[in-house]
Order: sequence, then structure tokens, then C-alpha cells
Amino acid sequence: MKTGLGNPSETGAVRETTAALQNVFPQTELGAFMALDKESKIQKLSELAMIVTGIRLYHRDRGSEGIGIDNVDTTLQDNAKKLVDKLETQLKKTKDLISKLISVLQNSGIMPAKTYNHYDETLTTQNTELMGVLANLRQYELFLLNLLSDASRCRQKGQDLQFQFKTIITQLQKVTQTRRAVSTVRMFPLFISLAKNWSLIQEELTLLSMYSTIENELQSFTQHSKSLLCEVFEGLEVELSAVEPEEIDKKEIRIHKVSLCHSSVDVIYPETVLNFELLPLQFSGFCPWTLVKSKGILLHGKRQLGIVLYQGYCYNFYTSEAGQEFIEEPEKYLSEIRELALQRPELILLLELKREFDLPLQKNSSHPNKPVIKIDSAVQTDTHPLTSNIDLNYQWNQWELRREALKMADMKKKYTHSTQTDLSHFRRENFSQVYLPKKNWSQTKQDRGISIPKIYNHLSRVRGDSSGTCLKVVNITLDL
Repeated sequence: MKTGLGNPSETGAVRETTAALQNVFPQTELGAFMALDKESKIQKLSELAMIVTGIRLYHRDRGSEGIGIDNVDTTLQDNAKKLVDKLETQLKKTKDLISKLISVLQNSGIMPAKTYNHYDETLTTQNTELMGVLANLRQYELFLLNLLSDASRCRQKGQDLQFQFKTIITQLQKVTQTRRAVSTVRMFPLFISLAKNWSLIQEELTLLSMYSTIENELQSFTQHSKSLLCEVFEGLEVELSAVEPEEIDKKEIRIHKVSLCHSSVDVIYPETVLNFELLPLQFSGFCPWTLVKSKGILLHGKRQLGIVLYQGYCYNFYTSEAGQEFIEEPEKYLSEIRELALQRPELILLLELKREFDLPLQKNSSHPNKPVIKIDSAVQTDTHPLTSNIDLNYQWNQWELRREALKMADMKKKYTHSTQTDLSHFRRENFSQVYLPKKNWSQTKQDRGISIPKIYNHLSRVRGDSSGTCLKVVNITLDL
């Protein structure tokens, strides 16, 4: 049983799984299964697991079985809706804090609210901290937007998977309601599709849980910024300034092309280009003129004023006057933004400048962000490239070399003494070699032998005699 299809320790879930498996894989086919190779067995087991899963899901939808099976489809939609609502709420609160913070910075004279002709270039310690907080909130806002986009996509995909799940269930009902016996060729592919759809829903639920965990972790990185803002806002009546309206005033002047000083500079308007809202913007859509003039204030530009196209990259600005000044000296503003990112490293990722700091710039290159192609390579050499210079006593182990060094150091402290004696004078060991005798045999043409007489000694008169004669030894010689 897979995850989410019941607890293996639950008797009812195990009974349902066993019954479904016996229907599709009887014990008579066990011999043929054991004769398969390893890869075929793995493929067969995976197919059986999906078929059994599809059968249990189908019975659960009919209401007859399905003990221990989680309602992941419903859980996915509920969790996705909660996460999207939570992200939207956090995003709205973050935007409100950013608007209040920009109002405070405007009142401090760093970035005037109405005119950009005069500004105070001196930054106090508090203003420097507030600009750091603004960068932190902008980064948090960007993360929230990405998470909201991913959560919305996950929610939509969950709805599509749920619709496909119901479609497969409907097909199974149409196949089974008209006939009592249905071919496995028609049923098994539907059960496998049902199991795959269920697995995809589980994956989306796991992904949604990961998004929720990331959102909770991100909140801890904004606690310091929010506490600092509470101290700044306390006792001040900060009004939300309309620094980033969704729609601009129709009377506001657009960036015009009259003052174009470079052939590589152009201005794009919404009515001249299709998919104008989808054009990728440099510096994450922040106004480069405001970044330079205010020493790092992150303020979104307005697309409706026109997008400045320079060397194939798009830039938008908060006011038309800012765009006109950028057109006159684009390289000056781009270089100052790079210098600003060096002084404040937190802006590198936020303004998407990582490539410029990671890859070296090529000289005499018309494209400053052209990447340098690199590859990983390795070279291996033999221990003894020249066979004629092989050291048989070579040691590569450092511990063995240390051991030999200790022996040599110890031998230098030793002394050898020798004495000549009469016994050892002109004495040496001598050796001689002899040939051992060989065993020889000879054979003649005639065989001869000599027979000698055989002599027997016989005792007579052992039992006695009437004549009174004593025991007597009789010698008998036999010629052989």
C-alpha cells in the first residue's frame, strides 16, 4: 500500500488490498511470475500496485470500500485556498508598510514626493537603516509574489487533476454498468490512469506543503524590519502616499523620443508592441534613475509612461523626467547602479545583477552581460611516465616515509666495532662438490643356480627300547 491509501496495520485496509490483488493476480500465475527476470518482476509489481490502487480508488468513489484512503483531492483545494488567501493578506500588509516607509523617506528629504529637481544627498544613520529595511521588504515582497504565483498554479493544477479524476471514474462507470464481465484490456488501463492521477495529486499536495513551510520561514526574516518600522512610525502620523499607483493620470507626459542622443536607445509604448505587459524589465522593474539619485530607494516604474530600450534591455521609470535624463546618459546611470550594488550587496540579487558580478566582462564587447562559456576538465598522468626511470623502492605512504626517516635517524646514533683474531685471520668458508655413485645393473643370457644337500637331524628311540639303548641323533642328508 502506498502513502495515503491506508495504514498497513489496519485490518480492513489490508483485507481490501488483498482481495483486489487476488482478483487481478491469482496464485496460479505465481509460477510464471517467478520465472521472470529481475527487471520484468519490478515492472510487473509496479503495474500490479497501480492496478490495485485504481481498484480501491474506484470502490471508494462508489462508497463500497476505501478504508483509510485520504481525501487528498479535497485537502489539496482547501490547503491551496488557505495558502493563497494568507499570501495575499501578507502581500497587502507588506505593500502598506512599503508605502508608509517611502512616505517617511520622502518627508526626510532623500526623495521628494513631488519634484525630483532638488534632493538631499546626505544620508543619516536612521535613513540608512530605513533604506536597508526597504530593501528587505522589497525582497520579501518579491518572494511573496513568487510564492503566490506558485501556489495559484498548484491550485489550478489541482483543479485540473480533480477534473481528470472524475472523468476517469465516469468512464469506469460506463464500462462496468452495462456488462457483468468486462475485459481486462479495457479496465486495467483505466485503473492505471486513475492511480497515476492520484499520485500527481499527492505530489501537488506535498509541493503545497513545502510552499507553506517556506512562507512561515520567511516571516522570521522580516521581524527585525517590522520592529524597526514600528519604532519609526510611533508618534508619527504617516499618510500613505500614492507613490506606486496601479493606474497613472492620463494627463501625465510620456517619455518622448525627441531627445534621443544614442542610436541604440528607443522608447516603446503600449500601443506599438504586442504583449507590452509581458516585456521583461531590468532591475526587477525598479526605476534606475531613482536608485541613483536617492542612493538606493527601490521604487517601481510605470510601464504606461513608456519603456526605454537600450542595447536590447528594457527599463521603466517612475516619471517621464527621470526617463528623459536616463536617455541622455544611460551608461552613467548603469555604472553608478553597479557601484551602488557593490556598496550594498543586498541589492545584487534584488536587482538581478548577479551575472555581472559572477562573470568577468570581456574587453571591447558590445554586450556587457555576455557570459563566458566555461567547462570542467580533468587531466590524469601516470605515476611513472618514463619506464626507464622506475624506482623500485618508491613509497607513497607518508606514514611509511616517516617510519623510514625514524630508522635512519636512529641508525646515525649507532657505532659498529670490529676486531681481528687468529681464528678469523685468512679464514673463509669452503665448499666442494662431488658426484654421487650411480647404481648399475647387468643382465646375462643364461640363468644358473646351485643346489646344496639339505641335512635333517632325527631323534631316535625317544620312546625307549627293550635293549636299554639311550636316545640317539640320526643325521639324514637329502640331495635336492
